[in-house]
Amino acid sequence: MRVVLHCLLLVYLLNGVVLESQAQTITEKLIVQDAGDSLKLKAFRTTFDSNGNYYFETLLKGKGDKFALVTGKKNYNLVYWGQGIALQKYKALIADAFYADSGKKTLYYKNKRGTSVYGPRTGKIRDVLEFGRNDIAIELCVGAKSSLYINDSLVNTTDSLKQRWLCHFSENGHVIYTVFRQGLYRLYVNHIQVDSAAEPFSEIAINNNKFYTYVKSINGKYFIHTTNKSFGPFKIVDYADLWNNDAYYYRGCADSMCYVLVNNKLYDNIAEAHTNIED
Repeated sequence: MRVVLHCLLLVYLLNGVVLESQAQTITEKLIVQDAGDSLKLKAFRTTFDSNGNYYFETLLKGKGDKFALVTGKKNYNLVYWGQGIALQKYKALIADAFYADSGKKTLYYKNKRGTSVYGPRTGKIRDVLEFGRNDIAIELCVGAKSSLYINDSLVNTTDSLKQRWLCHFSENGHVIYTVFRQGLYRLYVNHIQVDSAAEPFSEIAINNNKFYTYVKSINGKYFIHTTNKSFGPFKIVDYADLWNNDAYYYRGCADSMCYVLVNNKLYDNIAEAHTNIED
């Protein structure tokens, strides 16, 4: 088996007329080859990315629940799968996870679409969030102890009842997340703390430019924050969105009055409109 990555020659057409065409050299780059009857040829799941990274997953014939995981950086052979890999069965279906040892005490895990394998780490999956192709936030528990990992980085360890977190990734891998530690909710951007509060943060988001937005609650009032500005207080935040061009949007309605915050411009005291539909 030979897998190659090609640079594509693009031609734009409109009504059969060529609008733009530039001669380009098509280049070919060998990513991986498999000339014999090996693990790659037997793989039942494969993943590639535009940088030439790859992942092969193979169930080893005649070896029960034993797998081989093959990436461009490392081979993981042998690993094991089992029903007890997560505290709730459906969590095991969200992310790929395998026991790293025959005693089934530690785990490798990965984003189901990705080429990167993380671990080994101790615990069973309690919660998991996947984003894009490689990024993953995963909470692993051992008894009452909970450990939160962002990809391969341990970001918080605490009692499982106090492991309260939010996480959001940009498409190119920037991350914003919150954890509860030492009596405070703490907000991190790329693993650097940027804020803290006694009440939970909400509506966190980050884009490819590392521009981020979030909502901070203080005594029942809500303050909207961006990378370099803040607005509020507001009685409520109903909706929020952030785009890769740094455009963002917030809105909220309370006591029949609404506001809209768009790109640092606030439109306030807007009368709320309702539509009632009778059954």
